[in-house]
Amino acid sequence: MTDEDKKEEQSAEDTGEGDKSEATELIEQQSERIKELETERDKRIMDDAKKQMHGTAEGGQKAEKPKEETPREYADRMVQGL
Repeated sequence: MTDEDKKEEQSAEDTGEGDKSEATELIEQQSERIKELETERDKRIMDDAKKQMHGTAEGGQKAEKPKEETPREYADRMVQGL
């Protein structure tokens, strides 16, 4: 074997082209597709969550606390039947 033959052999081995089987290529393609689908799913989940929350906030206003009634007001309300 001459030096030129060795160089050609080494360069062919270093590229890695043609070394993958069809099954390996299919697995890589499927893995990429799975990653894409997971990304799309995560995006859809975030969009759905935003849609559910849409309109629940009062335009950035703080929620008002309901007025606490005194024991006297409570008793009056109970007597009146309201």
